[in-house]
This record gives sequence, structure tokens and C-alpha cells, in this order.
Amino acid sequence: MKHGFVFYYIKSKFIIFNNMQGNPELVNLIVQYSWLGIFVFYLFFDFFIPIPEEFSIITFAYIFTSSAYHMFWGWFLILVAILIRSVILFYLAHNRATWVVKFAGKKRESIEKFKHKMEINLPRTLIILNLIPKIRLATPIIAGLSKVSPSRFLKFQGLILLIYVSANYLLGMLFYSTMAKFFKQIEDLQHSEYFIVFIVVSTIVSIFIGRYLMKRYFK
Repeated sequence: MKHGFVFYYIKSKFIIFNNMQGNPELVNLIVQYSWLGIFVFYLFFDFFIPIPEEFSIITFAYIFTSSAYHMFWGWFLILVAILIRSVILFYLAHNRATWVVKFAGKKRESIEKFKHKMEINLPRTLIILNLIPKIRLATPIIAGLSKVSPSRFLKFQGLILLIYVSANYLLGMLFYSTMAKFFKQIEDLQHSEYFIVFIVVSTIVSIFIGRYLMKRYFK
């Protein structure tokens, strides 16, 4: 029942996104009052959304394709929000905030494994952890609990997030470009239907990649 509700919710949102993309005036009206909402979403609420973060980024890029101005500010706000979130989580862990200590206690074995990998090879470990959806949000916490210096973490995490957000944003733009050509030939199908298929397939692929990376590098 829960999965059915989530699927219906996603489908309804993508139908709206489809209509928005074809109406630049509507996009202008909405984003005029929504930049702060996008920023806050990635700063806080992304923790509670059942859709992988990379696909929400792809979705926003898809929506804003009609305007270079909106595309830039959407990309910029998402990047800054995720980076600020990483910094906050890192320093909370670095200063041993109470809830972080409780979290670490519940996941002690896994966190110790990740910490050890970070202290051996920080760049590679950060790249791998940021590719695993379930662990990405906890990566700054793990780094903060390790012996990694704040400057090293911020340098590498900032670069990785720049590439991560930019790559997913580019995917959203390319997806729209591909679909625009496709729908010139097939006009009776909704963008939203194919976007849902794209999200489902990509989520499955992402899960398998995450499991492979976990087994390959964190045995």
C-alpha cells in the first residue's frame, strides 16, 4: 500500500513537471518564490524523501531546461545547499554532538570500517561513499568521526560534490533533449511516463552499483 502511494505521488509530480517544462512562464512564476524552498529541501528535507538524491537533481535540471538563467541558479543552489549540509554534519561529528555519538554507537562496526578506509585513502573512499545512496548522507559524519583533518575533507568533498551535482544536472538536461526528439515522433505519450520508467530503472541500477561497491571495497 505504501509503495503504491509513493508511486502515485511520484507519477503525479512528474505529470506536473512535464506541464511545467512546456510552459516557461509557469516555471518563471514558480521559481520566483521557490529558490529558498529548493535550498532548504537539499539542506534538510532530502533526508526524509524516499527518492534518491541524484534523481531529484535530475528532475530539477529537467524542469529548468527552458531557461539558462534558471538552470544556473538551480545548479548553484543545489550545490551550495549540499555542501553546507556536508560541512554542518562534519563539524557536528567532529565535535561529537550527542545524536552523532548515538548514531555511531548503533553503526559502530560499519563506521569503524569506513573510518579506517578514509584514513588510508581519503579521496578514493569519499568518491566511493558518495556513489552509494544509502551511505552518501552519512559520509560527512563518518569523516568527522575519523582522524581526517577538516581542511582535507572540505577540499576533497567540495570537489566531489561539484562533479556529482554537475554530472546529475547534465543528465537531466540530456534526458530532456533526448525526450524532446523522441516525442516529435510519438506525440501521444506523456513525458512523465517515461520519466518514471527512467527513475525506476536508474534506482535499480543505483542499488546494484551500491551493493557492488560495498562488497568490493568494504568487505
